[in-house]
Amino acid sequence: MRIIFRASLLISIVFLVYLTAGVAQAEPLEFTSSTQYLWGDDLLGESQSVIAQYLRFGYVPPEKKFSFAGYGRLWQDLDGGGVRDDDFNTRLYYLYLDYSPIENISARLGRQFVNFTAGTSIMDGATVNIHKMGPFGLTLAGGWDVRFSLDSEEWKSGNYFIGMDVHLEDVSSTRLGVSYVRRYDESELAREEFGMNFRYFFKSLSPYAELKYDRLTETIDEAVAGIDFFPISNLMVKTEFYHSYPIFDSTSIYSVFAVEKFREYLIRAEYALTLPVTLIAQYSLQEYEDAEDADVYSVGARIYPIDGLTVNATFDYREGY
Repeated sequence: MRIIFRASLLISIVFLVYLTAGVAQAEPLEFTSSTQYLWGDDLLGESQSVIAQYLRFGYVPPEKKFSFAGYGRLWQDLDGGGVRDDDFNTRLYYLYLDYSPIENISARLGRQFVNFTAGTSIMDGATVNIHKMGPFGLTLAGGWDVRFSLDSEEWKSGNYFIGMDVHLEDVSSTRLGVSYVRRYDESELAREEFGMNFRYFFKSLSPYAELKYDRLTETIDEAVAGIDFFPISNLMVKTEFYHSYPIFDSTSIYSVFAVEKFREYLIRAEYALTLPVTLIAQYSLQEYEDAEDADVYSVGARIYPIDGLTVNATFDYREGY
């Protein structure tokens, strides 16, 4: 599988070169590039000068059952500082093939970002989506976990990610999904999580919730529940409860350190004026397990001066930890 995947990356790169060289004006191909220059001091106080090139492409041929997409970065530290690697470096964020053999089944092969409520991964592998199983859909994902460091990426044969998600489809007023994820570190089980997400749309009310449960530690590590309320067309009031308890991989040295639970109770109002301005006010009570609580007040505005431009301005005032 690893050899097949690396071969697919090479084929995709050759395919991209061919397109940009000979068929760059073809309508199905979208290609963008941006250059970035960073200059400043690194963590050791030494000068660094980094030039980077970002490349993104998508190829969607008409009336075909497949498409390609890719995104990567090339860069070099011209000053050779003590923190960053001064060699020529590359990073592949994603490069995958989408293929839909029949109407209700689609697959994605290659490097990709997988996002389930139970967990996320950038992986080298495959995702399969099965649609319209009655009112339900099913997503299955599996592959090698990819981990990025400052200047490189790392994958090992024993670092795996597998997951599944069952969710409602084509139910206009309700969103509901249940997911399950397992992550392995050098073939040892490092994380096993269950997740659930929910939102219901009912006239002027929209309750929602999200939950993550870590089976290895038997802990709810993240939970959120709230309601969006629209008493009138231009006013939204949000109330929300958020809970967080940091959980590390069982194979990580950080798993032996003590951590604190965090809870936040929030109320927020957004009022849209007839002019292109939305006024915002928010209060949140933040509770830290072994420290003082905090009260946070926020006021601000979201302004739309012209089409395509949004300006946000917010003032925060905190009392407490």
